[in-house]
Amino acid sequence: MYFKTLLKDEGFVFIKNKNFNFIIKKGWNNQGVIKLLELTPDTLEGFPNSIKLSTVPSTTVIKVRVNHHNLYFKFFHLSKVTYKIRDTIRKTKAEKALQGAILLKKAGLNTAEVIAIAHRTGIKKTSHILLVTHEIEGISLRIYSRKYSIPQKTRHLIAHNLGKEIAIMHQNFITHGDLHPGNIIILSNKSQPSFFYLDTERVKKNHTKFNKYVLKDLSLLNHPNLGCFSKKDRLIFIRSYFENMKDDIPLNIKELIKEIHSLSSKRYTKNDKNK
Repeated sequence: MYFKTLLKDEGFVFIKNKNFNFIIKKGWNNQGVIKLLELTPDTLEGFPNSIKLSTVPSTTVIKVRVNHHNLYFKFFHLSKVTYKIRDTIRKTKAEKALQGAILLKKAGLNTAEVIAIAHRTGIKKTSHILLVTHEIEGISLRIYSRKYSIPQKTRHLIAHNLGKEIAIMHQNFITHGDLHPGNIIILSNKSQPSFFYLDTERVKKNHTKFNKYVLKDLSLLNHPNLGCFSKKDRLIFIRSYFENMKDDIPLNIKELIKEIHSLSSKRYTKNDKNK
């Protein structure tokens, strides 16, 4: 009941038809959009102006041009076990992603606008859950840091601002849960770089401001795909974070850095380099 009330307050409507349940942002709840939400990934891929994007095996992401807007259709594929118990679990991954996006926005942080969620009901149940989000016209931190020559001053500014924003997240008892360079979109065409946080299905509200999920978030700038960021840049990130969080964590800055390095060495295996 709380979740439905929250979504209504955020401008979403609930629609049911014979085969589907939809949660759709007001302004998008028209028959043209609903017909797209009913399509399978294979059918949508053949739709005009659609592009299938590279992603992990458990999801399919297709970029589609709809009413002069670029939308991302993200299909979460369900395992056989999940398929059988889907209707009994509290929230789907798509619903968790929507709730996570709302948490970030309420904390004053940026994320992709959620347009809709859809899943099939009844006898002919689907093997996926669909999340649709609006495109962000920026570039992922992973691509930005690997393919562009970033001036030292800009790197310092990115590290400082990112540390400050992650502190805001944690001050609001929120952790992202899957922070890596591919999940952060940077808008660098301004004097102050700003960020959008993607893949919000693991975003959660915590009971404390400091926990293992906080340390996982903080290992972000130790990712191997951020090789252009120097040791000094990484220290700027941590110092910026610590200045805003020092009253809320039980460690001094040296102890915090040690904990982050310890976690990073476990987290970033060879497989993580592809993120």
